[in-house]
Amino acid sequence: MPELNYKASNIARAEREYGLNFFKEMDLLLGDPTTGSISSLMFILVSGGVSEEEADALIEKVGITEACAIAGEALKGSGFLAKVLADPAIQKELEKVQAVQSAEISQNSGEAMKA
Repeated sequence: MPELNYKASNIARAEREYGLNFFKEMDLLLGDPTTGSISSLMFILVSGGVSEEEADALIEKVGITEACAIAGEALKGSGFLAKVLADPAIQKELEKVQAVQSAEISQNSGEAMKA
């Protein structure tokens, strides 16, 4: 499984390459579930310093919900971004993602459901 490394240079490179804003895409992905997209998830993962191929493999292996949770955990431990993620509103959204993940695992007899 690739290790996500959310540092300023990785995020800036992804923003330039994709023409997207990291914080806007993070808000779309972690905010209202109906506004997020696979493109947002891929961008957030690539912003963590992995290639699109590695992001594809991660999503294939663990599913969309778990990939979001993995990105959220990596973001929380990422230095300057950890301060942003200390925001109570963002913490609440991360908790929602983790609750959905737990519910999916419970419904599938302990096996993570791939979306």
